[in-house]
Amino acid sequence: RAAIIEHHWDIEYVDYNMENMFTRKAIGINGKWPIPGVVADKGDTLIIHATNKLKEPTSLHSHGIFQNGTNFYDGAAMVTECGIPMNGTFTYTIELNQAGTYWIHSHFKSQTADGLRTSLVIRDPDEVYEYDDEIILPLEDWFREPAKTLIKQFNNPDPRIRFKPIVPYAIVGGTCANSKRLHLAPGKTYRIRLLNIGASFDFHFSMEAHTLRLIEVDGVMVKERVTHGVTVGTGQRASILVTALNTTDNNYVFHADMYTDLLQMPRYNPLNFTGTIEYSPKARIKRVRSA
Repeated sequence: RAAIIEHHWDIEYVDYNMENMFTRKAIGINGKWPIPGVVADKGDTLIIHATNKLKEPTSLHSHGIFQNGTNFYDGAAMVTECGIPMNGTFTYTIELNQAGTYWIHSHFKSQTADGLRTSLVIRDPDEVYEYDDEIILPLEDWFREPAKTLIKQFNNPDPRIRFKPIVPYAIVGGTCANSKRLHLAPGKTYRIRLLNIGASFDFHFSMEAHTLRLIEVDGVMVKERVTHGVTVGTGQRASILVTALNTTDNNYVFHADMYTDLLQMPRYNPLNFTGTIEYSPKARIKRVRSA
């Protein structure tokens, strides 16, 4: 039975501490960042009451949703609608007639880069592939500097300033990449939904000692394809099936490597970020190099 999925979102600045390395302002929801994802079923109606507590207009765009007949809810500020004014509230009512992996983000200035972004997963009651559980895994780049500072630097005519080194960090599944743990149970099959909801860079995702089976790209189910890694550009999404190993003797490593071509710093391209595939909290990590 179709349901109404209703959210009340206060869009506001929050202080985010990056693993005690630095703290900076992010644009969060209801005092939280990273922003919790939205999950619904195909046929549901998503209602978001968005109240703007920023110091400028804002908007919300449901990336990948067709909005046939409802382009006034598309969130492309100053294109299909005006932005939500400061202290104003706008209600988005979206019929979820598609299934797949999507995301919600601001479509005003550079607010997406400053954190106004989260996952939108629409499950299909008539699922094509079988799996035991799913893991929703947003991949995000994050900087010490706010977006307006970075844009000013990137647009500077002086190449000494324009190409000054800036090393981004990676946030995977809502936490610092190197602290992230994917918990797998032996023999179970998982659907891992990869979403690049960052601002600037491609991510390449792989799992040592595990085979990936690609089944979805940008909300479209595809014929299963076996691969050792998946690259998702900014805004892209993909789903993979992963069958866990039949032992808890070892833990393994996953990679979320970031390709930083925009920065023109070969030394930092790619940036190698890794996390843990955990079968047991007591097991040691076994490294398995790719062929």
